[in-house]
Amino acid sequence: MKLTANKSPTIWSSLTLFILLGIMFAWSPAPASAQDRSGLVQRISGRLATGDTHAYLIGDLQAGDQLTISMRATSGNLDPALGIMDNSRPLAEVQTAYGADVMHLMAESDNVALDLDALRARYFLAWDDDGGEGYAAHLEFTVPAAGDYRIIVGASLSVLGRATAGDYELFVGLNAPDGTAPAGEPFVAREMLNG
Repeated sequence: MKLTANKSPTIWSSLTLFILLGIMFAWSPAPASAQDRSGLVQRISGRLATGDTHAYLIGDLQAGDQLTISMRATSGNLDPALGIMDNSRPLAEVQTAYGADVMHLMAESDNVALDLDALRARYFLAWDDDGGEGYAAHLEFTVPAAGDYRIIVGASLSVLGRATAGDYELFVGLNAPDGTAPAGEPFVAREMLNG
């Protein structure tokens, strides 16, 4: 009995140590990108007047994150288009430069549609027009490097003289490729183009 009594405090000390370690591991926070930013879906409603463009900012993305973005018209004759770009230049500067390049293209190009595709490829990391059902836009994008990214939405052929406008729904999924994850805290914020 004496041997059992002496081993009992050692067993209790070991058991207490394992319980404390278990509690520490259970309470230690996971990195925010892995814990809070996985399987998120956000639905955004907006309205585009003729010639309007809207920008949305997604911050703190990590390399390898998967974005699934869809845009569809809910009223009017809107033909949605969307693109994604990094956040390395101020939005007003990008807007001014893109507008100037489009005007130059319209004045100089023999094949505006083809040259417009090349221009979009220079400004956007990915873009889409009509990749969803009907005229809806849809793209899937793997984030190449950690940082902040912009989603730009507008009417696809407005620069070619086909003015479309109307209400839209924008769905953004972060590491939720099927788009069925429950909506959590908003992770996409509207960025004002002119202010």
